[in-house]
Amino acid sequence: MRIKKIFLSLSLLATLFVPMAFAQAACTIREQRTATMAGVASMPACNAKLGETQSDNSNCPGIKTTIRYAIGENIQDVCCCEQESSETTISTVPKFEIPELQIDLPGLNLTQPQCTQGGNGEYTCKVNWLGEYLNWIYNYALKIAGILAAVMLMAGGLLWLISGGDAGKVGQAKEIIIGSITGLIILMSSYVLLVQVNPNLVKFPAITLGALSNQEVAELVKSKDSGGASNYMGAACATDEELKNGTAFFATGYCRPTWANTDKFFCSIAMNCSCPDGVGLDTSKNCDDIYKTLASQGKHYSPCKYFPKDTEYCNHTKSGSAPYDGSIAGPVNDCSNLKLGDQVCFNNKTYTITDSGGLIKGKRIDIWTEDCGGVATVTGTGILTKGECGSNPSAIFQSTLVTTGWSFDPGIINQVGDASAELGQLLNCMRAQLPNGIGKISSISDSNFIGNLYQCNVSNCLRPPCVHSCGSCHYGGGLATNKSYAVDFGDETNAAALTAAAKACDSGAYVLDEGNHLHVSISACPRQ
Repeated sequence: MRIKKIFLSLSLLATLFVPMAFAQAACTIREQRTATMAGVASMPACNAKLGETQSDNSNCPGIKTTIRYAIGENIQDVCCCEQESSETTISTVPKFEIPELQIDLPGLNLTQPQCTQGGNGEYTCKVNWLGEYLNWIYNYALKIAGILAAVMLMAGGLLWLISGGDAGKVGQAKEIIIGSITGLIILMSSYVLLVQVNPNLVKFPAITLGALSNQEVAELVKSKDSGGASNYMGAACATDEELKNGTAFFATGYCRPTWANTDKFFCSIAMNCSCPDGVGLDTSKNCDDIYKTLASQGKHYSPCKYFPKDTEYCNHTKSGSAPYDGSIAGPVNDCSNLKLGDQVCFNNKTYTITDSGGLIKGKRIDIWTEDCGGVATVTGTGILTKGECGSNPSAIFQSTLVTTGWSFDPGIINQVGDASAELGQLLNCMRAQLPNGIGKISSISDSNFIGNLYQCNVSNCLRPPCVHSCGSCHYGGGLATNKSYAVDFGDETNAAALTAAAKACDSGAYVLDEGNHLHVSISACPRQ
């Protein structure tokens, strides 16, 4: 009977594993509006910028399938779901050190974890060491139990042989034989029994470790490989007039990421900081799978060669100084009017150009951040002027639009939040130049798309519902900021005073009297 207890105890080892749950993609119910005359969608229901695509209605409980009617359009709910990241096996995985057991177990060979990389750039690794270890113990215990059962069977038979007809000894021998045979039956059928109770009891699933990639490196890759960065890199150098009045630049953040023995890390060092002293590029490899946007444009780069964890890296710039908060890499190799040591004002902060790079061209800069968590916050489009912040008249005013002193057409005050920092500075500066009673704002953005200006910030938007010209400065003028760089004044009878104030605050401001209103956009906006 003791043998059966041993077998039952061993079988319970398999209950150490449980199935793992996986999260489903988030889904949202949105309205699809279709023009009744043209029969086409007047605005996209699913937000492509959020990675949404239209999905089956079953993924959105409570969705209404009925069509609702409005003036000039039909409205129907659709189900929009975020796309799930597809995973592909990678050839170079994060390195794992196989644990060394204090007691050598013959026949136990722990394997390297299997890793995959999702569309978000993060690694997911399946580590099966515990399963392999317990599987070895389980199989070893079965062998030992089988040997013990066989020994007990022989012991029972021997006891019967030497019992000499003693009824007590014969009964004891029978009990031993029956117990050992019962134990062998349970032992041989244990697998089938466990499968019948719960199939998961005979499985040893691997432990899944998610997000193994360094998030710092992922942010660096995302900022460097963005389409916006590539577009501005191909732009012409800013003219002296643009640098004086302010012009749009694209900034990407860079930092000193935590060391990791991965291709992504060594690629990010080559692209962001340059390889450490004495460490060259590994030309036998490329970073195409990591910097896919650049690779699609025919720009191919190699990672740094391997260097150990204690190597100094990202510790100096082209100027020879250590990077610091407030230092940037600028297009000094291509643009003669920007040099190492120059100060520039970008998004209301003064920076010094201390570095350059092969990808820092046209209207692109890289901003050093001490904390890699701040890479995303400095990455994006902004207005750059040459010199310290405050050298332009409007730059001495705060960037948040102050409504005091202005009057607004009905409902227009709700558009104030769409004003860019540059437009806020211009209007605050103009307010200081204008007498009381002048300045009636009739438009900043578009009441139909407050907070969602990007829907009209394209060349082929639909009018209506977009009330201004497609891609106008009211929608961002082509800049990917979702902010307005223009204002309309409804008191066009004061056009002379408004124009003078706008030009005093921004000499390059675009001013147009359109009859029923005066349009003003900042000089840095590429459109009107």
